[in-house]
Amino acid sequence: MSNVYPADWRIVTLGDITAFSQYGINSPSGDGNTYPMLRMNNIQNGSLDTTNLAYVELGSEEFEHFRLYSDDILINRTNSLELVGKSSIFRLLGDFVFASYLVRFRFIDDAYPLFVHYYLNSE
Repeated sequence: MSNVYPADWRIVTLGDITAFSQYGINSPSGDGNTYPMLRMNNIQNGSLDTTNLAYVELGSEEFEHFRLYSDDILINRTNSLELVGKSSIFRLLGDFVFASYLVRFRFIDDAYPLFVHYYLNSE
């Protein structure tokens, strides 16, 4: 039986290629706050929908701790069966943080976050 992937690819687990993972911030949101915070409702069909953002006020150290960077993967960790596991790749412009209902994954240098994103959103 032949492989369904190129011979020079390695089969790995998500843990094998994860540099670190982190729960999001648990902070009250409100009008007039500075930083847009992605929540579980912002993940729609594998994409990030920014039409209904919450905003939080954070100090610079806390902001840096929860700041999203390009190619971070966000996975919904709570709620109903149809929502748990929803995921998207972060590739938005601007300074964003993420809520405690989400887990952020950042990968080692030789991983391909876009491939992970497509894999997580495939059947």
